Amino acid sequence: METAGHAGYHLGQGGNRGNSKRSWRGRGGTDRSTQARERPTHFISVPLDHISSFTTQISQFTDSLLAVSPPIAGLDSSIVVSPSRLHLTLGVMNLTVGENESSRPQTNSSQGETDTKTYRKTVADALSLLHSLKPYVESTLQGQPLQLCLDELDVMQRSPSGEADVMYFGPASTSPKATAHLRSVSVLATINKRFIEEGFITETRPLKLHCTVINTSYRKSAQRNSRQRTPFSMTQIEESISQNPHALGTLLSPEELLDVRELNICRMGSRDKFGRYVRVGGIEW
Repeated sequence: METAGHAGYHLGQGGNRGNSKRSWRGRGGTDRSTQARERPTHFISVPLDHISSFTTQISQFTDSLLAVSPPIAGLDSSIVVSPSRLHLTLGVMNLTVGENESSRPQTNSSQGETDTKTYRKTVADALSLLHSLKPYVESTLQGQPLQLCLDELDVMQRSPSGEADVMYFGPASTSPKATAHLRSVSVLATINKRFIEEGFITETRPLKLHCTVINTSYRKSAQRNSRQRTPFSMTQIEESISQNPHALGTLLSPEELLDVRELNICRMGSRDKFGRYVRVGGIEW
């Protein structure tokens, strides 16, 4: 079910990233399965920070939410993603940057057994795979950029009371899309699949393209080091949008296509002098 946005655009109802079995974790909860996995070090990024028309409107929209009076519950500037860090994630990886750990399993010559204890894929391995996919990207897109339509505003795992930890823009699954968008999504899904097949990405759920704009994991507070997260009220955000639909500008227009000609591998949690994620390599076309 959807809440009608302005001009027929889409405001989602807080899906569970394509997995109906994932239930609400509770206020301030944590996902134990995520904690059990190794902490990722890098991610494959579709950068959006260079699209000024997009980043400017995102900033104007989030600024309008921060200016709401009385304030939206749980919302403050520390959990709003900086325009310089806006991107789509194709997958996260646990990589080593050193060459002291082999990128291939080693065989114990005395016992004839394969030792995988020290096996970790490297940044160079990941970049090599990404570069090998460049001809496929260029031929499939016929020299054109990725063209992506992010015409839905939604949250991850909405609580029964309308709270959430993550808000994002992404492609609405219920609206028709331009051929260029569908072709671009197919390319990104194939890249994600290849990185899964080669063992770089261990998350095997279907790829869900989303550009995060609010994330409570970034909250700066006395409880910063606590495992508990204080959610924000998506219900109040929706009420604010209904009262001021122009705050979204053309962000949710199905006619708006974002052009991107690069894919990057970036360090998780990193920050360069401009506030962007640190890029360790990538491809352009």
